[in-house]
Amino acid sequence: MRSKLFKTTLSSVFAMLVALPAWAAELKVAAAVSAKDALDEITGQFEKKTGNHVSVTYGSSGKLFTQVSQGAPFDLYFSADTESPAELFKQGLCEPPKRYGRGRLVLWTLKPSPLDIDKGLKTLLDPRIQKVAIANPVVAPYGRAAVETMRFAKVYEQVEKKLVKGENISQTAQFVDSGAADIGFLSLSLAYSPKLKERGKYWMVPLNLHQPIDQDAAVLKGSQELATARQFLSFCTSGETREVWHRFGLE
Repeated sequence: MRSKLFKTTLSSVFAMLVALPAWAAELKVAAAVSAKDALDEITGQFEKKTGNHVSVTYGSSGKLFTQVSQGAPFDLYFSADTESPAELFKQGLCEPPKRYGRGRLVLWTLKPSPLDIDKGLKTLLDPRIQKVAIANPVVAPYGRAAVETMRFAKVYEQVEKKLVKGENISQTAQFVDSGAADIGFLSLSLAYSPKLKERGKYWMVPLNLHQPIDQDAAVLKGSQELATARQFLSFCTSGETREVWHRFGLE
């Protein structure tokens, strides 16, 4: 009886082991905050599909670029621009970058705000505004696009002294959401995020007011999991995940 029970248990354990992947890779990804909600969902799909695990560190494109350039142990880099991955490729640190989306810039404030955001950039000249939040243009592509937009519309000089700069686009959103700033320039992907979607209202900045916010990703040559990293990037840029990117504001 005991021998039969042991054989049954052993068979069950063996069947479970056979059902598991022969090995599971552990990918480490550095990604711009603007990609967070979409990439979190896509990562979950990839993990379920392949059995591999993906850990994502989010931050500003510029700061992550510096970390990657200095040899931080990441397998992939998702930037909110094209210049940073292109520079890594030029330095021989990554494989050819791939486009995963195009971002949109929005002007965002809380729903209870008395500001008429439908006036677009003219809203920034409202005397009730004390602080305007943007991402730091030195390290954040959306911050650069915000400055370009204000300069193009000839309102930058009037607004410059009111600017508060977030370390990344997520911190910029926190400034407005917490009331530390009256209004701010965010990515559409953040305006669409579950946390902010019901709390705020936004005005879409026309594309002709700033350079396109094309966003590229690349597999890093120092990766210890090159095959899996390539598989993940291929999945992220495939038609299978296109709907997810679109749903979270990336064209």
